[in-house]
Amino acid sequence: MDQLTRTRSLRERITRLLGPMLNGGREPDLEEVAARLKLPTWTLRRKLAEEGTQFRAILNDTRRDLAMTYIRDTELAFGEIAYLLGFASAQAFQRAFRRWTNQTPGEFRRSQRHSA
Repeated sequence: MDQLTRTRSLRERITRLLGPMLNGGREPDLEEVAARLKLPTWTLRRKLAEEGTQFRAILNDTRRDLAMTYIRDTELAFGEIAYLLGFASAQAFQRAFRRWTNQTPGEFRRSQRHSA
């Protein structure tokens, strides 16, 4: 298990942390994640840069992946999904989802149901 922790990329470790941290209309910030990883903020930024990514990109990717999973695999209302993903409003979630997928959450849900 210790070997797995060492070989897992920092991006993967952050993604695993973000899921439970997202909720209630707020998003976790770099400082919170750095504290959970027991790293100074500047070190976390530097290590992410070495992996060719940034905290904001990981946060957006995590939100997108979770949103797609919630929409596809649950009957949750889009407002509830927005809350679970830390969006301030359902409208902000809908705009972000459209940016990620070029579909509204409703269109995505319908397309997943038809292909199942």
